[in-house]
Amino acid sequence: MAATAALPAPDAMAATFEVFMLPATVAAMYFGARRRYLLAGLAVAVATLSKQVGLAPLLPLAAQILAGRRRTREGAALVAGTVAPLALCALVLGVRPFTFWVFFSSGSYASSPPGAAEAAGRAGNALLCLLTAFALTLLLVPRLPWRNALRRPADRTRATAPPPPRDAAQRDASRALAGWLPASMAAVAVGWHFYGHYFLQLTPPLALGSLWLVNLTRRSGTGGRRSTWGGGPTRTASVLVAGALVAAGAWTAAAVRSAPPGMTKVVHVATAVEERTAPGQRVFQWGMHPEIYWLSGRKPASRYLTAGLLTNFSGGGDPARVGRRYAVPGAWDRFRRELAASPPCLVVDDSAGTPYRLADYPELRNLLTRDYRRVATVDGARLYQRETC
Repeated sequence: MAATAALPAPDAMAATFEVFMLPATVAAMYFGARRRYLLAGLAVAVATLSKQVGLAPLLPLAAQILAGRRRTREGAALVAGTVAPLALCALVLGVRPFTFWVFFSSGSYASSPPGAAEAAGRAGNALLCLLTAFALTLLLVPRLPWRNALRRPADRTRATAPPPPRDAAQRDASRALAGWLPASMAAVAVGWHFYGHYFLQLTPPLALGSLWLVNLTRRSGTGGRRSTWGGGPTRTASVLVAGALVAAGAWTAAAVRSAPPGMTKVVHVATAVEERTAPGQRVFQWGMHPEIYWLSGRKPASRYLTAGLLTNFSGGGDPARVGRRYAVPGAWDRFRRELAASPPCLVVDDSAGTPYRLADYPELRNLLTRDYRRVATVDGARLYQRETC
């Protein structure tokens, strides 16, 4: 929890997909470490229904199964647990719309990464934040029993007896957890966007990795000295947690002192919307600030709360791939029907200076010209009111 607070607050502390996906992801690894693969598969399915990269735990779980003796039975349990909930949802919601919205609707977004410099900047910033939360863990690395690890295989074979069942179970769990971090890193890199909330996926394996280091270094293997901070593993873990909390507190204090980007303008626009509409009247905003609806207390006239799905715009994405032809297939047809069925009394055009300027979309431009009049401009956002409202 401390590590998540260290990530960039305006992004990682929002109610993102990862917030809903990670509990199921952690549950999948928990059950997998105990070789309860049917339950692990069910948890993977729940994570996948939150976000596509919820499938990432399948990689370390599959590696663990392949390293075991009951590959067929355990593999079948994992596949059944994963596929059954997804198939049930597809049958209930319709196979075609389910597969489109869950797996394929983000194709334009995923294929429109930002420039290399911007992607590297985002990734570096998020990793630096995580490093501050786990900085004290790095001090344990020199205390690892490197001499035992570098000993010749023959020496290890003669010196080591077959592990008891409990140690074998711990070894299996360690193998699964060791594969979790690379799988999570691959999930973060999908699409090459590297937003801060993507890195939430790294916090559970990093936290468990820190505890793994504590366990390895409780006896250094060089004379039985105590752990780095002069106590047992409990004290060492407490020091690591304290360090993470200090880092999280510093980042959170900085976030509290700074307002989210564009918040002042959003509040001004929402206030103007509330003043110019009555409760129950619907509003449509053409921009990327859906919080206007919530702050103004007005319901949206369309399911498309932002211009994102209608234009393929996303912060930091490739502006050359923004436009109606890059929209989610079928989105504009549904959008047109919704506006006809429930015409908004007020339209907010917050697209000035963006790659999705309203003037570049003839349907919206003609609608405003025909049925609306401009009534105000608030911090660059233009407000249009319907003549019959």
